[in-house]
Amino acid sequence: MVYAYIRQVPTMKNIIAQKSEILTFSYKHDITIAQEVVEYATKDLIMDERKEFETFLKSLGEGENTVFVSSISVLSSRVDELVKVINCMLSHDVDLWVCDVGLKVNKESRMTEIFPLLEAQRKAPKEVTQIGRPKGSKS
Repeated sequence: MVYAYIRQVPTMKNIIAQKSEILTFSYKHDITIAQEVVEYATKDLIMDERKEFETFLKSLGEGENTVFVSSISVLSSRVDELVKVINCMLSHDVDLWVCDVGLKVNKESRMTEIFPLLEAQRKAPKEVTQIGRPKGSKS
């Protein structure tokens, strides 16, 4: 089955932009999306707190499954979690298409193709939330 995985978090592209990117990419490659899976969250949670995503991963199981994501950051914003997710998908023989870079990750993929994605995610600027009054302001 072919899935489009879309995740709504305030720090990411909105659902419409992700869906548009996935549909455009799949249309160019003549692949039909069978089901959309959307995860909603109010903040960027760690993997253990994302029960919907864990359920989705477990539902993939063995067989011919393909997952489309608009960018690698949709799966997780943390590199260590990304490695776990990619490893899980590879162990279940799932093809992962990352649309913004046009990369298909599967068992035949070389690590030299995957590492630049992980490095870019590691270097991506993180959102910093400042608590208290701005530095230099007077009381």
